[in-house]
Amino acid sequence: MSRCYVIPDVHGCSKTLAKLYGDLLKPDASDILVFLGDYVNKGPDPRGVIDFLISLQDIHNNLFFLRGNHDQLLLDSMATGFTGPEYFEKSLVATLNNFNVDHPSKIPDRYIDFLRNTIFYYICEPYLMIHAGLNFSIENPMDDTEAMLYLREMDPVPSLIGNRIIIHGHIPKKLEDVEALLQDRSRYAYGIDAGCVYPEKGMGHLVALELTGWQLFVCANVDF
Repeated sequence: MSRCYVIPDVHGCSKTLAKLYGDLLKPDASDILVFLGDYVNKGPDPRGVIDFLISLQDIHNNLFFLRGNHDQLLLDSMATGFTGPEYFEKSLVATLNNFNVDHPSKIPDRYIDFLRNTIFYYICEPYLMIHAGLNFSIENPMDDTEAMLYLREMDPVPSLIGNRIIIHGHIPKKLEDVEALLQDRSRYAYGIDAGCVYPEKGMGHLVALELTGWQLFVCANVDF
C-alpha cells in the first residue's frame, strides 16, 4: 500500500531536506510525496532544494509540488525586481546570492520552470493539501488561489470542501505545538510547518506527516 508523505516549507534548507528524505522517510518509488511550497528564500540553498526535488522525478511516479507565497513572489519579481513586501525583499537577497545573480530574471530557466509548474492544491482523500489557507467566505473556496498562498487565518466549513481535512504549512510553529495539534484528531485543519529555517527562534525542524499512519517524521535543521 502506497504511503502519502506531506512536507511543508523547506525555504532553501537543502541539506535538511536530503537528510529527512534519505535518513528518515526512505520512501518507495510508489509512495506519494506532497511538498507544500516555499522552496526558495530565507535559507542558504534554494538552488540545491530545487535540484534535489527535480532529481526525485527520476525515482518517484507520484510527486506533487504545491506553490507557496515565496515561490509566487519570486515569480512575480521576474518582471518587477525587488518590489514587494519588506520581508520578501530581504529574504530574496539570499536566493539571488545563492544563484550568484543580481536580478530574479537571471535565474536559470530550469528553476523558474519548476516554480511555474507548481500547483495550488492536491487532494489525497480524505485530505486536502494547500500551502496557506482557504477562503471559506465564498461559495467555492477552491476558486481563491491567492488565499491558498497567503491566508494566515481560516475557520473551516467542511461542507464547502467535501468534508475533507486540510493539511497546510505557511505559519511556522514550534515542534511541540505541531505535535500537540496532531494529537487532536477531531480537527478539520492541521498546520504542520515546524519552522525549519528558524532555529534561532526555537523552531528549526523540517517535518513530514505520513497520512495513512498519521506519523510525524522530524529532522532538526542541519543547514545552519
